Amino acid sequence: MELFQSNRVEQDKVLKYTQALSRRMEYLESELKEMKPMIESLSKEQQNFVMNKMSSQSVALAKLIMVLFT
Repeated sequence: MELFQSNRVEQDKVLKYTQALSRRMEYLESELKEMKPMIESLSKEQQNFVMNKMSSQSVALAKLIMVLFT
């Protein structure tokens, strides 16, 4: 019986984190959509600078998401 309760607690924790992460991802999506026109208004050099700043973090995040969901 204790094993089932322990498993239920873990499931609840995962659900809590999943919901919080989902909200953050929705916020991030919104922020990126808002940024897009601003980035497009920059020169190519400035765009490259911004993309390079975000690129390494984006790749790391994408890899982690792939690991978690595959």
